[in-house]
Amino acid sequence: MFYKNQFGFTLVQLIVSMTIVLVLSAAVFLWIDPLDRMGDAQNKKRTQDVSVISAALFNYAKEHSGMMPVLGELSTSKKVLCSSQSGSELTCGADTELCLTIDDQDFYKYLRQLPYDPDKSSAADTGYYLFKNASNDLIVGACSTHDSETITKNLSLRDVCASGAYGGGHCWYLALSTNIDCDDTCAALNLNCVRNARYGPDVIVAGSAFCRLNKDLGSACSTSCTISATGTPPLSGDICTIQNGAVICSEVSGASQTGICPCQ
Repeated sequence: MFYKNQFGFTLVQLIVSMTIVLVLSAAVFLWIDPLDRMGDAQNKKRTQDVSVISAALFNYAKEHSGMMPVLGELSTSKKVLCSSQSGSELTCGADTELCLTIDDQDFYKYLRQLPYDPDKSSAADTGYYLFKNASNDLIVGACSTHDSETITKNLSLRDVCASGAYGGGHCWYLALSTNIDCDDTCAALNLNCVRNARYGPDVIVAGSAFCRLNKDLGSACSTSCTISATGTPPLSGDICTIQNGAVICSEVSGASQTGICPCQ
């Protein structure tokens, strides 16, 4: 006598069950995998962009006495690289800072145009940052990545303006006191004033001064930021002046103002 197994599957039921599982698995694969593949492709572009930016910065520094082609001070905060300064702070990871504008057109000899992250819309906010670590080593990286992958490149360079700020391919330092010229300021640092140095564009929009170096070297510049044709760019509390022409190393900024000076 034969007994029917009430709890088993017939061959047809097994085939149908397996077919349903396969169809559902394929659906999940088709839904999820393209997102992962897109994320991986974006990370690949970020890796390439970080590599070419790093190479361009390294080659620029190699031919410009270790300088960076940016306007501003480097710090341990991640500062976004940008093609122009809008006056707004940009967020990169946990840091929100003013971006570092490419300030020397010589940079574009090494990189035709500044690339930007796949999730960004222009080089005004590239999504790529430059900062220095605790050892003063310069690092380029991507602000955001797929699956939180770390994408960075050590430039094998150090911040040569550790106590100053970059601008126009030079280091700029705060004068020792008011009413002192850049020749004396640089000499006190065992450096020489850079003749006819200039930086820029230090503007938010055409004709609107921003005073980036003044702010990085300690001034609020919250009341006024005006443009001066030549001389030493002065820094004084809330009222700042940017230099829109060549610096005169022997000129003082005034009895009530402290200058900022290009030294090398």
